[in-house]
Amino acid sequence: MTMHDELLETAVPAGFDADDESSNAASRPDPAPMKRRSLAALIDLVPLSIVAYTLRDEGGQAGMLTLSNGRLLLATLISMTYYLASEAITGTTPGKGLLGLKVVGDDGARPGFKAVVLRTFFRLVDGFPVLYLVGFVAAVAGPHRQRVGDRVANTHVVWRTREDSWGLPQTAALLAVAVATLGLAAVAHNARDDSLLGRIEPFSYDVDRALAFADETVVAVFPELSADALMDRWPTDLVSRELTESSLVGLESYSGRLTGEATQLDHREWHNTPITGLPGTYDIAEIRHKAEFENGPGEIWLAVTEVNGEMRLISWRILLDADIVAD
Repeated sequence: MTMHDELLETAVPAGFDADDESSNAASRPDPAPMKRRSLAALIDLVPLSIVAYTLRDEGGQAGMLTLSNGRLLLATLISMTYYLASEAITGTTPGKGLLGLKVVGDDGARPGFKAVVLRTFFRLVDGFPVLYLVGFVAAVAGPHRQRVGDRVANTHVVWRTREDSWGLPQTAALLAVAVATLGLAAVAHNARDDSLLGRIEPFSYDVDRALAFADETVVAVFPELSADALMDRWPTDLVSRELTESSLVGLESYSGRLTGEATQLDHREWHNTPITGLPGTYDIAEIRHKAEFENGPGEIWLAVTEVNGEMRLISWRILLDADIVAD
């Protein structure tokens, strides 16, 4: 054995086969171009942006970063479900599928459910701080264009080939995931009382106080159409006395005075909502009463919130039943 052979034997660990290692590197799936992946990601953000818009606080702007804590958590859960369901069922997402891309493991086959879960979970890292900036940098800097989630799950985004089975069932499955995602957002938006959203993001005050304040306001203001009682319930300087009196004059000609008891029908809750004329944002309870007026039955709508530790009225509206039917 020559000196060169001895040095080579010492330098290479036992069991290491250089040919096998180079073969494994060569057999890794060929990654899809970053431009294609970025465009696919933008397409996937379209339904998720609709989710953010649907779940936004009333009076707020659309977008994940403008959502309050509870709504942001709910939007994130829905978004993660979108990615997890589509990749677990079809091996791709609507955006990737539209552009001919798919997700595979190191062996080129569709990844297992565990890998998809890992890949989806690490979107929380890759998506930081916005628009998958961490994931984009990781993919561009790495030799195989893998974001952090891909590296953890040993997955790759590649071109879909002619050998892949793709047709109406796969397309229908992706469409179903997208529609279900939007449906979940719509359900969460419309469900107010005792909803998941209400449990993960409670009001900043006891809603029962708002309901009691609304009952007191109805009794104090509408039987006599009292401007004094109404002024006492506005936040300071929010509405002028002249405007308050004018609105009550218009109400007397429209519905007349309250002639019987008013019964609470339901209420809705709005989180972190800006109010014109007041600084900051507020949790608002909108309470609906059924009532009988001189000119017929109708409904009283009151919006109340807590301002500086006290319950305050911020808007009201009365509709006769005939107009509610017409709407």
